[in-house]
Amino acid sequence: MDERRSKMSRRALLAGSSVAAVGALTGSGAAWAGPEVGSIPVELVNANVNLALNSFSNPLATGTINGKPVHATGSLYGGAHGGPGTITGSLAGKHLAAILTLKDQVPSGSGYVTTAWLTASVGDNALALSGTFNLDAGYNFVSGTITGSDRGLKVDVSTSPYSWAGNIGYGAKITGTYAGSAIAVTAKVPSGPGGSVKGTAGGKIIDLGIQSSEQPGTQLTGTFSGPPELLAVIVGAVAFFDS
Repeated sequence: MDERRSKMSRRALLAGSSVAAVGALTGSGAAWAGPEVGSIPVELVNANVNLALNSFSNPLATGTINGKPVHATGSLYGGAHGGPGTITGSLAGKHLAAILTLKDQVPSGSGYVTTAWLTASVGDNALALSGTFNLDAGYNFVSGTITGSDRGLKVDVSTSPYSWAGNIGYGAKITGTYAGSAIAVTAKVPSGPGGSVKGTAGGKIIDLGIQSSEQPGTQLTGTFSGPPELLAVIVGAVAFFDS
């Protein structure tokens, strides 16, 4: 697959395969509010996010969430001989480990299907997600589903395409339930330097900006309220598609 098609199809699939598959990139480990499940609280409230992401080199993610450090290393694109990708890190005293398996753009009917599987742990909490995403003959994102569990709580999300400004740019609308919270999010990955992830999780606001440059790397900044694993899903997807 040539580089241009790979880049465009990744962007058109934002919140598709990678939203399901690389969600453990930054995990939990910020300053939290709300009740706890095991050792990690259920929700972030108005968390300040300031992260630098680069999917083509290590570390994959550095920065802070509410002033506490985030650091993750590994590969989002698989290991040697087509094996799964692995991600590890230390997140404010919580150990992170993730295994990502991706089958990208497999021919199906008149289009293609991308499937992804993620198993991960953040501290004592377990995450297992799978995603199926449909593309048309031009590698444009058509529809997708993400299912599984986070801390034993159900994940059931649907994704659909979203374009803006005369179809300049790529994105997705994301609706459903993530770990017991209703979510409604619009994600925009830019064809130029700026994009965003905005919406609500459990009625609380998500407002994140994406800033990329000609050099590999992306800044993700703003505020987030909701399950910490949902923030991890968003961060992983942005790193995968926009770096």
